Amino acid sequence: MRILIWSLSLVWVWGAGLTACSNDTLMPTVNEANGEILVGVTAVSAPLFPRFMVFYEIEGEAYPATAAATQEWVERENPVMAFPEMVEFCLEHEPYASQITQVAPDEGLSAEELAANYVAISDCAYDTSLGFRSKPYWIPQVLEEVDICQNELGEGWSLPTESFVLSQDQSFFEDYAALHGAEATPETTASMYFSLSLYVTGIDGSLKVATLEPGEPQPARVRALPEDTDRTVHVETPFGQEDENSIWNTQTIVVRCFRPALF
Repeated sequence: MRILIWSLSLVWVWGAGLTACSNDTLMPTVNEANGEILVGVTAVSAPLFPRFMVFYEIEGEAYPATAAATQEWVERENPVMAFPEMVEFCLEHEPYASQITQVAPDEGLSAEELAANYVAISDCAYDTSLGFRSKPYWIPQVLEEVDICQNELGEGWSLPTESFVLSQDQSFFEDYAALHGAEATPETTASMYFSLSLYVTGIDGSLKVATLEPGEPQPARVRALPEDTDRTVHVETPFGQEDENSIWNTQTIVVRCFRPALF
């Protein structure tokens, strides 16, 4: 009888251990210190920051002849900075260093602290006196030829897909809009970097754009770039010619990377 009780105890402990491991494994996780947000069970990176003056060097006729050459250029010139790299850079410069809240990777930030970090990094990136010179203007063909999310953030990160965006219900877009950190104010440039419009990979494999604005965006939530877009030249506000009441009218199109948050 004692042996049976001891055996059952071992089974209970072993099972409890598995349950604990399973619970830990299935906890959605993000690194807020790196600017990531959690929307449902999806991790969303902070925007990537293109060094636009570097990108301008390969526009139009100067664009690399092959996808392999584009990849080599990206690796050689380092034209993109991820949020953690921007934090490191901006911590060396006031007033931005004093505006950034730092925490350990396993610690969280309040919504206010995260939003303040977004604003500080955006203003720092836009500050031409620092020489960094980042604006959220991308050359579409670079995004078609280089897996920029994996290149900058590592395995598991990718552009969101058209299928993913179209499969979400309104709660996803509402949560995303509440968390993404862009508040349009005359004093900051954050809303330009934290636009609700993103580049996505289309169902057909082409590069498209999507808005994560809550509601029923018109004419569509996911769209192709305008037909007359030169994909070897940087894009600023591709739908600027549309009616001023359109949510697309003033939107820059940014790169934010997605990955499943369950590990």
